[in-house]
Formats: sequence, C-alpha cells, structure tokens
Amino acid sequence: MDISEFIEVAKNLNVLGIKITKDGELAAEWHSESECRRNIYSATKSFTSCAVGFAVQEGLIDLNEKLTEAFSGDMPENIDDNLKSATVRDLLTMCLGQEKGNLMGEQRPLYKEDDWVKMSLAVPFNQLRPSEQDKKQK
Repeated sequence: MDISEFIEVAKNLNVLGIKITKDGELAAEWHSESECRRNIYSATKSFTSCAVGFAVQEGLIDLNEKLTEAFSGDMPENIDDNLKSATVRDLLTMCLGQEKGNLMGEQRPLYKEDDWVKMSLAVPFNQLRPSEQDKKQK
C-alpha cells in the first residue's frame, strides 16, 4: 500500500504517525519520529469513556460494583479496607486512593510484572478517596 502522498500531507499537519490495518494485518505504517515514545493517556480516556458508556447501557458493568468483585481474580493476597470499598467508578475517575500513578510511560520498562491489573491492585490504597472523605465528614 503506497501512503507516500498521505505522509507528505501528514508532515505539514504535524501528524505523529499512522498505522493502517486491513483484515487483521498491518498494511502500512509511518512515524514522524521512529524512536520517540508518546503517551496518549488523554486520547485513550475518550475511547475508554465511550466503551464504558456502552457497557453500562448494555448492563455489562455497574459503576458502583466493587473492584474486589469486578477483578476478583486479580486481587492481591492482602486486601486493605480502602481497596475493599473501591468501586469501578473510583477506578474510572482516578480516585482510587493510591498516593501516585504507577504506570506512567517512563516507569513501564522498569516493571518485571506482565499483569498490570494485578500489579496496580497490589499498590497500597492508603489514602481515602473523595467519596470516603465525604462520609467521614458527615
């Protein structure tokens, strides 16, 4: 597949790269900077929120479901009280009660763990989430 004309236009528009897949196979690929890693967290939030909206509409998930139920097979050996009360909504709104993010782009190559869900749930949930703080204040 010849995408040379597209590449010339893309360069002028500051496009970072493109991958074209056809029938499950990579048909063409181009990157403006081949060795440059880009974090696209904000873009993926849009896709995730759409997928979650559809899943809620279809009754596949409940935002108030406890993470201990939703990810029962991925729980750490010791489950603290904050993790026990954390919900899917807390996960999606990034209000889990963990002190800092642990899967930032520059950190990922340092981890030996392949199962990032299991690894993330094992990070201590040692801060109260906003919803838990509200309960304590009442």
